[in-house]
Amino acid sequence: MTTLGEVPELRAVQTGPFGTQLKANEYASDGGVPLVSVGEIRAGAVQINDSTPRVSAATIERLPRFTLTSHDVVVARKGGVERSSWISPEYGPLFLGSDGIALRFESEVDARFWGLYLQQRSCKSWLLQHAAGSTMLSMNGEILRRLPVVLFDASERKRLAEVLGALDDKIAANRRVAELAVSLSEGIVSGAFSSQSLPLEERAQVVMGSSPKGEYLNEDGGGVTFFQGVRDFGLLSPTRRVFATQPVRMAQAGDVLFAVRAPVGEVNVAIEPTCIGRGLAALRAYENPVSFFYTVRASSHAWNEFQGTGTVFASVNGKEVRQTRLPVIDRAAAPEVEERVSAMHVRALGALAENEALAKTRDELLPLLMSGRITVRDAQKRVEGVV
Repeated sequence: MTTLGEVPELRAVQTGPFGTQLKANEYASDGGVPLVSVGEIRAGAVQINDSTPRVSAATIERLPRFTLTSHDVVVARKGGVERSSWISPEYGPLFLGSDGIALRFESEVDARFWGLYLQQRSCKSWLLQHAAGSTMLSMNGEILRRLPVVLFDASERKRLAEVLGALDDKIAANRRVAELAVSLSEGIVSGAFSSQSLPLEERAQVVMGSSPKGEYLNEDGGGVTFFQGVRDFGLLSPTRRVFATQPVRMAQAGDVLFAVRAPVGEVNVAIEPTCIGRGLAALRAYENPVSFFYTVRASSHAWNEFQGTGTVFASVNGKEVRQTRLPVIDRAAAPEVEERVSAMHVRALGALAENEALAKTRDELLPLLMSGRITVRDAQKRVEGVV
């Protein structure tokens, strides 16, 4: 056993530029390179969305060392410090944000291997336990370098990356299918908006979240899923991580999970009965629930005026949520729109559900392979059965 800092193929640990290093005119409102910070780093993947800041070509030219490549693994620096992802070439150009740390390796194979290695539960637990801070966990290069790891020779790293990478490749393909379905659905709904708008309370029941006491929360699967805010949000639905045995406020399956704290207006959909904390509200549509979800998703600009409120974080209260006006789909077209987007929504959710199963297989195989309890050949057979 050694530490990550002693890994021979690790070439550098690069922390992203702080805001003072970026000039106002180096951000790009359209067409720029996405800036990867904690909000974009998920469990083994980078997720770019409409709210992701982008930087201009001038920024890339002035600060080229912060450009991410397939030789990098990016780690979240604040909050969800256990999150990390290999920078797959499929992401295209990316720029390291101030809330990210890049681990730079000798080759793409090495980066992919160590990106997979960091997905182990043992690595995530160690990072959470050793992160600095009490209110907001933070990570730095010094702590990362102390992470205990097992060394593998180059041929083993290549074989392990190929086997486990096949699962990640299938996950990436499913994610592209889901992203396309979501984009098409949002376009169909937006294209059907009439010139009218209505207060949200006339479209849906609003249930504001309330958090259970900490003693009723666990990560062992006891009780119902619990989400405090957007930390576990995905493309469409959140990832199960925390559970509540004494839920206070509940969202029903199909409800829109709406962020009432920064970033206000970010949405997911509940796929099962779910306990919601103070950072969320559940929006329960009176009719056409799928179209309503994409209406809220496509109307993020409606919450811009609330992004700067609150003493610490941007926030919105129940009255403000209920009174905010959202566009309305022409009533004559509404049934057809609901039918079309529902079909694509189901396809997207199906692809993402398959990804959960694939990620579970990957996470089960990781420690077995890394510890030598199963052979690469054994793992390969299991992977071939699911991809």
